[in-house]
Amino acid sequence: MIIRALIIYHSISGNTEMLAGWIQQEFEKIEVLVDYYTLTDLPNVDLSVYDIISLGTYTWGNGDIPREWDTFWPLLHDSHLPGTVFGVFGTGDTFYPNFCGAVTRICAQLESVVLVACALKVELQPQEQDRERCAKFTEVLVNRVSIDSYN
Repeated sequence: MIIRALIIYHSISGNTEMLAGWIQQEFEKIEVLVDYYTLTDLPNVDLSVYDIISLGTYTWGNGDIPREWDTFWPLLHDSHLPGTVFGVFGTGDTFYPNFCGAVTRICAQLESVVLVACALKVELQPQEQDRERCAKFTEVLVNRVSIDSYN
């Protein structure tokens, strides 16, 4: 079974971009076909062709989702994605009381319409030890697709 994944991320400091790149590498290690886009450069894609969609973001203000994500929600709501597995990842700063609050909020928004399998929150710039967490994140998503395929 060939699994297709889509990574969409938004980054301003480069931290979330780095994390997205590591997640892409982890998918590729286990031979998942990956498409990878920044949120602002996302072409007109058919979301329904993907088994996995991973959304990456930084957190703005006190746990706010960056405004740029407002363009994505209509695309999601217009798509029919009954079997698609979602993961959400992001970077943030534990200095703020709502660490990676945008990840939590995106998960909450998604859970009303799709299956969210897991979330990954990383402190500021990803460190080498976060690679293992990226591998676990992708493993959980792929395993969820496999489980759903047999049910």
